[in-house]
Amino acid sequence: MPASNSTQSRLAAPGHGFGGNVKVSYGEVAFTGTITTADSAAMFNLPVGAIVLHATIEADDLDTGGSPTITLNLGDAGDADRYFAASTVAQAGTQSSASAVAGMFFTVTEGNTAVRLAVAANAATSAAGSVRAAILYYLP
Repeated sequence: MPASNSTQSRLAAPGHGFGGNVKVSYGEVAFTGTITTADSAAMFNLPVGAIVLHATIEADDLDTGGSPTITLNLGDAGDADRYFAASTVAQAGTQSSASAVAGMFFTVTEGNTAVRLAVAANAATSAAGSVRAAILYYLP
C-alpha cells in the first residue's frame, strides 16, 4: 500500500484550554508507487464534542496522466466522505475548502475520532507526493 498513516494520526487529539476556542487538527500523508482505491490512511484525530467549522485539503500532483482520474475522500468511520467527496485536488496539485455539507457543524460523539483519507478513484498515471488536510473546530 503506497499510503501510510500520518505521524499526527498516532497522537491524541490536541489539548483545548478554554471552551469556545477554535482549534485545528492537521495531518499529512505521503503516497508512493501505484495509487489505487485500495489506499487509505489515518490523517489525524478529532476529540469528543468537537464541532467542525471548516475543512481544507491540499495535494501534490499525484496523477500526471494527460487525463487524470484520481479523486480523494476525506471522512471518518461513520461517513467515509463526510468532509470531501471525490475531491480532484490531486489531479493537478491544488487545494480546496469546498467541504461536503455533511461535515459542516458535525459534532464528534466518540473520542479521538480518526479522520481518514481514501482514494476514491484510481490514478491514471501515479506520481509520488503528499496530501495535507486540516479541520478547524471548537469545543463548546
